[in-house]
Amino acid sequence: MKRLKEQDILQLLDSDRPVLDVGSGGGIFPSVPRGDICVDIDIPSRTVPSNFVRSDASHLPFRSGAFSLVIAFNVLEHVESPRACIVEFLRVGAKVVCRQDKFLHIPMWATPEHLWLQLPGFRFLPFPRTRLGIRLSVWLRSFVLGKSRFAVLVRKLPLWRNWAYYQVWPDI
Repeated sequence: MKRLKEQDILQLLDSDRPVLDVGSGGGIFPSVPRGDICVDIDIPSRTVPSNFVRSDASHLPFRSGAFSLVIAFNVLEHVESPRACIVEFLRVGAKVVCRQDKFLHIPMWATPEHLWLQLPGFRFLPFPRTRLGIRLSVWLRSFVLGKSRFAVLVRKLPLWRNWAYYQVWPDI
């Protein structure tokens, strides 16, 4: 595993083709397709791109080695088994780049759908979810996505867009 900077990702996206973008579809946020083929378990709520394929991240419907690059931005915290998905990404792609929230990233705590707590160094622990924790998470999400001046200010803080990028190798 190698830690990358955002400019490294942009270079990989510009130079390597074809690119598979896993996790680009639905949810509460708009679809942001970044690849030649986009995969998600959720169907985008707005216009479905012509290059969209509905699939589970741990069972991709592509032949081995079909892509020069697989990207998965903020996906692994949502899946049943991050390790199984990484193995699948490595099966279909020559290079794999994953993005995960940093520990103090506000959306990590404001997403009740997260199954995994993301630790520094690309490690995952089961997210300790309780009814109270889920309610707090839902409240935090509604607050930070709200229209108040304070919510707008919070979204401008570095803790709002605070990610770590990793290039993943087969020896995970």
